[in-house]
Amino acid sequence: SLSARDSRVSLHRQRNGGDSAALNSALALAQGEYVARLDADDVWHPSKLERQVETARNNPDAALIYTWVRYIDADSRVHRDGPPQRFPPRALCRGIYESLVGGNSSALMRRDVVQELGGYDETLSSWEDLLLQLRISADHAIDHVPEYLVGYRVRPGSLSARPDNMLASWRKARQRIDQLFPQVPKFVRDWAHGKRCAELAEGFAWRAE
Repeated sequence: SLSARDSRVSLHRQRNGGDSAALNSALALAQGEYVARLDADDVWHPSKLERQVETARNNPDAALIYTWVRYIDADSRVHRDGPPQRFPPRALCRGIYESLVGGNSSALMRRDVVQELGGYDETLSSWEDLLLQLRISADHAIDHVPEYLVGYRVRPGSLSARPDNMLASWRKARQRIDQLFPQVPKFVRDWAHGKRCAELAEGFAWRAE
């Protein structure tokens, strides 16, 4: 109904082939200078894109602009704030270890850079956003808007609440990181693996597995 009322909105349907395939189809259709992903459950503050584009205009070297994230529940009540992350402009090592909180719905990216990199890795069922952000960070600067402008929704049935699936996908993502970024010291990649395993272990503990 929205696309029928507003010519700027385009609706595209395709057979379900996973998140990355859908995102790559959207990238092929995109025409703007920047692209931004908004997952179905998440919410943006009305000024989110405006603030990010303003930052991008002031820092043309940045290929990715992120913002801070609040965790919300099914009723959009704020449970807690995500960390106020302040990554350096060249953030490959930091990104491997820490990753952007709420990266799916937080990042604004230059479309030409994303397309040059080939978009999202369709072999991954999760962590595809992290891998793309790392590939951007390997050769380009990043920047941020130091404000909480994204609501990252946490639901009991969400993918991030299923640690077994997340662990299997992380193992694939880790192999890709090792292949793509051999210049990053091995201890950084090992620390990142330990950090992810510790976070997922908490999820298994809550499920008593």
